[in-house]
Amino acid sequence: VYGFIDRKDSKFYNCAAFLSLDSEPLIYRKRKLFSYGGENIVYSPGNTNLSFEMKNIHFSLNICYDLRFPELFRANLPAEVMIVIANWPEKRANHWQALLKARAIENQSFVLGLNRTGVDGNGIEYDEAFSVLFDQDGNEVPFEAEKGLLLWELDYERMSILRDWRERFPALKDI
Repeated sequence: VYGFIDRKDSKFYNCAAFLSLDSEPLIYRKRKLFSYGGENIVYSPGNTNLSFEMKNIHFSLNICYDLRFPELFRANLPAEVMIVIANWPEKRANHWQALLKARAIENQSFVLGLNRTGVDGNGIEYDEAFSVLFDQDGNEVPFEAEKGLLLWELDYERMSILRDWRERFPALKDI
């Protein structure tokens, strides 16, 4: 998964791509633009969600500020792994952690938050330690990290536990 800027018909879009050896890249255009940071001045919003199935697992993809809008995540169900790429600053790390955990619990899904690293042109710091994976109970799941690269191997036993939990506690059916 990586982020990029796309230009189409003189409009710019903040995008995320999901790459797989089994398919063409899947592209998501960010729906909720961060007006506080002027993002709405530069970019146009996307108008569709991205959820897909790969190897019998349902995924979804969102970008940064989308995380503050739970209805976007709910619309991606039955996603079992919700991926969020972000440019989330260190000074708001507590919001990042709390919102990722909330999306995992309320959607009974894994939520993988992938944050950028380094310092941007405005001197704002970002920390790779903020990249995190939560399970359906809001517990942090460990994964391997190297500078600029995060690896999480999909564990089918964990997926089985998630699916069993959705069956035993069918809160999503009450929506």
